[in-house]
Amino acid sequence: MLAMVAGTQSKYAAFLETLKTQGATGPPTEICVSGLTWRKATSGSREFVLFDVTARLKVGSMTLVLGPPGCGKTSLLKAIAGVFPTAPLHVSGSVAYNGIPTARLPSGELRHLVTFAGQKDEHIPTLTVHETLEFAHACRSYDGSTLNTADGTDAIIDMLGLTGCQHTLVGDDLVRGVSGGQRRRVTLGEMLTGRSPVLLLDEYTTGLDTTVATDITQKLRDMCMALQYTAVAALLQPPPEVFALFDNVLILTEGHLAYFGPATYAVDFFQSLGFQRPPNTDDADFLQEVTSMHGWAFKDPNMLRVPATAIEFHQAFKESSCVTKLHFPRPVEAVVADGHGLKVAPSSDEQPPPPSTPPSGAPQSCRHRRSSFQIVRRVFQRQFKLVSRDTKFNMIRFGQSIVMGSAIGSLFGKLGYDPPNVPSKIGLMFLTLLFTSVTTLANIAYTIQKQALFQLYPAWAYAAAESVIEMLCTAFQVFLFTVTTYWMCEFSPTNHGDQYGVYYAIIFLNSACVTQVFKCIAAFAPSAVSGLILGAAVCFILIIFSGFAIPGPSVPSYFVWLFNINPGSWAFWAVMLNEYQSSLPEYDTMHIKLPLRMGDYYVQLYGIPVESKYVGWAILYLGGVYIGLAGLTAIGYRFVRYRKQYVSKARRQVDLVSTAVATKNASSTTALFVPVTLTFQDLHYSIPVRTSRRTILTTIS
Repeated sequence: MLAMVAGTQSKYAAFLETLKTQGATGPPTEICVSGLTWRKATSGSREFVLFDVTARLKVGSMTLVLGPPGCGKTSLLKAIAGVFPTAPLHVSGSVAYNGIPTARLPSGELRHLVTFAGQKDEHIPTLTVHETLEFAHACRSYDGSTLNTADGTDAIIDMLGLTGCQHTLVGDDLVRGVSGGQRRRVTLGEMLTGRSPVLLLDEYTTGLDTTVATDITQKLRDMCMALQYTAVAALLQPPPEVFALFDNVLILTEGHLAYFGPATYAVDFFQSLGFQRPPNTDDADFLQEVTSMHGWAFKDPNMLRVPATAIEFHQAFKESSCVTKLHFPRPVEAVVADGHGLKVAPSSDEQPPPPSTPPSGAPQSCRHRRSSFQIVRRVFQRQFKLVSRDTKFNMIRFGQSIVMGSAIGSLFGKLGYDPPNVPSKIGLMFLTLLFTSVTTLANIAYTIQKQALFQLYPAWAYAAAESVIEMLCTAFQVFLFTVTTYWMCEFSPTNHGDQYGVYYAIIFLNSACVTQVFKCIAAFAPSAVSGLILGAAVCFILIIFSGFAIPGPSVPSYFVWLFNINPGSWAFWAVMLNEYQSSLPEYDTMHIKLPLRMGDYYVQLYGIPVESKYVGWAILYLGGVYIGLAGLTAIGYRFVRYRKQYVSKARRQVDLVSTAVATKNASSTTALFVPVTLTFQDLHYSIPVRTSRRTILTTIS
């Protein structure tokens, strides 16, 4: 066992040494947060998300952010990462990297400098742990490294203790996979595969026991010391072993800064304000609760008054000697770029230049990242693997096309070309367009994964891979449906099958366009439910204005634009012209009363111009609409972000008071609950594992 642990440590240490030797990491980066204030933009609001937060996060240090839920820990990390939404807030203060404000950094540079691991574990459930981390490592590593993807992935897996489950699916609520704690470690490992010099970790110990949490924190500390990374972690109730590994602690209460400084001095600071730490309470728990509503329990009986509100704690800290240590000298190390990479040059202790003076050096991420072609290739490979692995869904979608195509072909079989059967054949054309469109509604179930936000890969790469792979599946699905209905229902067989080729191309492009419409809706919709509702409404509009239910000339003038831009109307026109412009004798026969071919007469019944050029125009239009919608989807994936809505502090207080009053009134008349006794005997529990069953519990009483 000891040998295995030593081997793991040696492998991880070798991984860090390789990164350091090759210069495969970002430059050492110091972060200065100065007077950062975020206030809600509602009229007259005095509720702050963050208020006057000032901190200096040095190179190679680890800072712990403490505070009760809702105090602003996550907001602070997002503000440092540059991903916190600013639209509904009033913002003041600044965040600077090596003395350079974030607003003056090169475009997109901050996203390469910072790694942010959020609270929510968002993974593709049908990938294994190893595949998930391997993909992240391949996208975030850089060209020219002798450390291959497999070695880097194995080192991260060993670091996080995931060796035993590396070939298990990650899973989610519907797909069986690893445990919640293991999934949390996968999230952390996915972010650590990068080369960003700033690590922002939000509740990374959730679901982990003390031993595992301590081990991971120790390895994070080793990483920060070896690679000169700057780490900031927000935790709710860290165990003493984890707390002892952090250099600094930053305490927030209702968005106000109550303390920032060395972790070893934090308890002494609050004791100097008139609080006492009980002997049986560890430092982290004391610091967590001393600024909360329960802080009065730690009050020194000999003190007449101690800080009680967030603003009082903040004012006490500002008046203390700790603030004098937060001066912001010029960065200790400035990054200088040359023709072959990056060099680190020491700088003087002078004060930073004024805002109008250009900085002499700015933090820059490693420029030898994977090329766009390599990243896109990886994204395509992963997307193809996901689609091919989902065998049940593929069997359903393709089987549905075969069964429905055969059923409809049998129902409309041998329609022929006589005038009495024309309405049925035109209805079948519309039914084909409708079926191949509605079946794509299931695509409204997904928005882009978080990796695009933090530059694991560009949003357009994911959108392109998703669109191309889905287009291939759609092509096969449409072929299975049309190859039966077209020939069984006796559509035009002229030109050696060319008529079918054009018919198939039109149906396929229409289905691809509608699929992309639904994906575009999913990219912009705030939730799956709202996306499905909007998708159903759009589907209804596409059907109504397709030219079958209401012919083009009968559409009201104020709705003509819907008819003109509808891909379905172009497709319906094209399949009608493709069929009835063919050289079949039944279609070339002249009308008995009008100087028209019978084929032209059928087309004009729906107000369609008798010009074969519309078939080519329809194909070009459908292709252009598809490309445009794919681009719009990529834009939605890249820029659309919906912020979670939180209940205001005043509303929470009203709800608490109302609940307390209701509970008091209820307790005076009825019992709140009936005491019960829970017993169980000979409890057995087993789960199916492939062809056998695994016993979890046996004869438990």
